[in-house]
Amino acid sequence: MKWFLVLALLSQSSIAADVNIRVPMYFNGGHVYFLALIENALKDAGHKVIYTKQLVPQKRAIRMLDTGDLDLIWLVGSLERDASYVKVNVGLTDGLIGNRILFIGKDIQNKVNSVSSLDDLKKTGLVGGFGKNWFDIDVWKANGLSYFEKDGDWKALYRLVENRRDADYFSRGVLEILQEHEKNEFLSIERNLLLVYNRDQYLYIGKNVAGANELKGVLEDALKQYKDSGKLAAFIRSTYADTFKALNVSGRKVINLTTPK
Repeated sequence: MKWFLVLALLSQSSIAADVNIRVPMYFNGGHVYFLALIENALKDAGHKVIYTKQLVPQKRAIRMLDTGDLDLIWLVGSLERDASYVKVNVGLTDGLIGNRILFIGKDIQNKVNSVSSLDDLKKTGLVGGFGKNWFDIDVWKANGLSYFEKDGDWKALYRLVENRRDADYFSRGVLEILQEHEKNEFLSIERNLLLVYNRDQYLYIGKNVAGANELKGVLEDALKQYKDSGKLAAFIRSTYADTFKALNVSGRKVINLTTPK
């Protein structure tokens, strides 16, 4: 079922409407924050969202977006994605997706304890692991850092890093690493570093979705209103207060990375 608005386009009306959207769910729970955020923003704007959820791997979710079998997904912004999909131009994490902490295997912590700059990290010769075509690869290239690109199921990176096969660490966002660690306790969370690049996640709507531009307008208006009111920042703080404390985010050494366009 394609998404639809009941009664009217409410960007121009005060009458409440249901917004039906087909969305992915991910095995690692990575959908929970984004679906709650969309629901909160639409509710504040006078809409009720009704989700049709499909439990799929992220790679398949992107294919389903291409074929019109999903209405939208959330992805790190890039020029390629901006050209391929209809972008809802409001950042969803206040840039926190670009704040990266490392999953590491045994003996790596000792190698990075003295790292406090990009040059220091380069000198370790350690290799970062990423899924195929991830934006992180462009960042690591731009900053002269070694990387390994995993084709197929990116979740194999957890075990590759554990055994130091092809990759020594796996960069994850501040908002996701603790949740993922619960299922991958054989890895350690690096204790000292925060790698930062300038990126956010956005909603992308498939171009094959009927009414894609209208859906973009409704979501963009609702999310902009939610962000401008300060509610997005408050939602992030309330949702992830324990995460920021557990990871000692404010006490980490910040390494700013050049962000490619």
